[in-house]
Amino acid sequence: AGWGNAAGKGFNKSYRLYFYSHYYCFGSVDAAMIWYFIAGALFGIVGGMGMGGGIVLIPVLTLLLGTEQHMAQGLNLTAFLPMALFALINHIKNKRVDYKAALFMAIPGAIGAAAGAMLAGIAEAGLLKIIFGVVLIALGLFRTAAFFSSAKKTASASKKH
Repeated sequence: AGWGNAAGKGFNKSYRLYFYSHYYCFGSVDAAMIWYFIAGALFGIVGGMGMGGGIVLIPVLTLLLGTEQHMAQGLNLTAFLPMALFALINHIKNKRVDYKAALFMAIPGAIGAAAGAMLAGIAEAGLLKIIFGVVLIALGLFRTAAFFSSAKKTASASKKH
């Protein structure tokens, strides 16, 4: 009975080891599940807004919940599917989807995803953490520069009027 018998024997053993390791960190498996629920909610909110929920979920899983990098990336992708579906339905209803542009991004994106998944499968967890961290820092710097550039343009435009 319970979560431990949810699937085959191999899953059973790894599942128990995974969540029992969280018992020592959080005091109970139930407490760990609450943190996973909170992480999923934050992931859904950020991802539903189109900002990439993995930016929130992967650091929460690896840094706060002690999830191994490969497992965190797999959980991220699995949780992404239903979140993306609901967000996409909303964006379609609000006519915020350019289907032609989406097609031109989706096909090479699928090819890139297959290549990236193969590379992630052979890469060490430490290397994946470094790559993920570098990408997050680069995105943060890019967004910060874009913000200040936009603020500067706005300030210049308001002075002209």
